[in-house]
Amino acid sequence: MRPLPPALAITLLLRASAPGGEFLGATALIDVAHPSIQSAAARITRGKATDREKAVAIHNFVRDQIAYGFGPKFYDHKASEVLRSRRGFCNPKGTLFIALLRASGIPARQHFVEISGGILHGIVSSRTEWLDHSYTEVWLDGHWIPVDSYIVDPPLFAGAQKRLRAEGRAFGYAVHRAGSLTWDGRESNFSQLVRGHGHERISNRDFGVHPDIQTFYAATPSASNRMDSQMRAFFRLATGTLNGRLHEIRAEGKTGSLPGGTP
Repeated sequence: MRPLPPALAITLLLRASAPGGEFLGATALIDVAHPSIQSAAARITRGKATDREKAVAIHNFVRDQIAYGFGPKFYDHKASEVLRSRRGFCNPKGTLFIALLRASGIPARQHFVEISGGILHGIVSSRTEWLDHSYTEVWLDGHWIPVDSYIVDPPLFAGAQKRLRAEGRAFGYAVHRAGSLTWDGRESNFSQLVRGHGHERISNRDFGVHPDIQTFYAATPSASNRMDSQMRAFFRLATGTLNGRLHEIRAEGKTGSLPGGTP
C-alpha cells in the first residue's frame, strides 16, 4: 500500500483527534443556537477561509465591541445577553467568545482558575484575596490554545497600562502590565492571567474545565465569588459606579492623559 501524502495524513490525524461535540454544543449560558449568536458569528467570520482566521476575527470582535464592565446579574448572563448589552468581564465575555466560536464550528471550552484580587485594584476592593477567573481554550491545529486577551477592550487597556506604569504596579485596573491584546491564533495570549512576571503571584488554584460558569459554581463549593444575596445587592447598587470608574480609565487611554494632567 502506498503511503498517504504528508498533508493528507496530517489532516486525517487532526480530524481523528478532534474533541467531541460537547465543545461545540450549547449549555444553559452558552446559547449557541440563539439567532443573534448565529447571525453575529456569520457576520464576523464572513470571508475568513480558515478556522484560525475565524477565531482571531471573533477574538477581536469580543475584545473591541464588548466593553469590559459589569452588569446587575454579575456573571450569570447568557451569551446572547452579553452580545445585546455589549458589556461584560472575564466570565461573561468568555461565555460569548465560546458561543461565537462554537457557532462557527470551532471547538472551545472554558477553563477556571483563581486570579489575584489585585487585578481589580483601582476599580473595586475585593472581599476575597482571590477571584474566580476564566479563560478560553480554543481548538486549532490539533491542540488547545489558551487565551484571555479578548477580555479587556483596547481603550481601557491603554488607560490601565498608563496608570500601572505611573504607580509601578504589576497589575490592577483589570489588566496585567505584561499583558497583551494581540492574538494570532497560534500561541497562547493573556491580558490578565500573565504568569511568571514580577514578584507578585497572579494565580492560585486551578479548577480545570467546566461546561460554563453556572456548572462551575455548582461543582466547586470552595469557589470565592459565588452569587449570594450580598453579592446581588452589591451589584444592583454598584454597577453604575464601577462602570463609571472604568469609563474614566478608558478615557485616559483615548486621550493619552493621566490624572493630574501627566502625559
